[in-house]
Amino acid sequence: PGVAGLTMRPLLALTRANIRSFVRDRAALFWMIAFPVLFVILFGSIFSGGGPSTFTIGWVDLDGSPASAGVRSGFEATGLIVLTDGTQEASLEQMRSGDLAAVIVVPAGLGDAIAASRAGTPLAQPLTLAVYTDPSQSTQSQTIGQIVSQVVAATNMFVSGTTPVLAVRPESVQTQELSAAAYYVPS
Repeated sequence: PGVAGLTMRPLLALTRANIRSFVRDRAALFWMIAFPVLFVILFGSIFSGGGPSTFTIGWVDLDGSPASAGVRSGFEATGLIVLTDGTQEASLEQMRSGDLAAVIVVPAGLGDAIAASRAGTPLAQPLTLAVYTDPSQSTQSQTIGQIVSQVVAATNMFVSGTTPVLAVRPESVQTQELSAAAYYVPS
C-alpha cells in the first residue's frame, strides 16, 4: 500500500470504533434517531388540519330583499359555511358563548343599491357588510374573512363591473378571557 493507504487505515479504524460505541449507547440512539421521529409524529398529529370543515355563522339580514337572499345563497354555496338567522344582539351573544364562529350583518338598502348599480347609477360608496369575528381565534377569523371577501368579490362581479356595491368591514368580538401571558406566547 501507498502513503494514502497507510494514513487512511487509522482513520477507518477510528471511525469503526466510534460507530460501534454509538450503536452500543442506547440513550444516544434514542436521542439521535427515535426522539426526532416521535417529535415529528406528535406535532404532526397535533397540528394536522384539525380545524372544522364548516363554520356556523350568524346571519343578520337588515335588508330582507331578494338581493340579500342571493348573497346568502352565495355564502351557502361555498359549502364551508352554515348560516343561522337571528338578530344582531342575539347572534353576538351566541358568538360570545361559543355557539357561532362569526356573525355577518347585511346592511339595510342592499337590494336598492344593487338595483341602482344594475341600472347604471354609480354609488357614492359601497355598502359595508359587517363581519364579527373573534381575534383570539386568529386562524378561524382569517379563514372566515377570506371566505367572506371572496363571496363579496363574486357578488360585485355578478352585479357589474362598476363601483363595488358591497364591501367588508371586519369587527372583533372577544370570546375568551386572555391572561397577561397570552400576549407573550403566540397562539
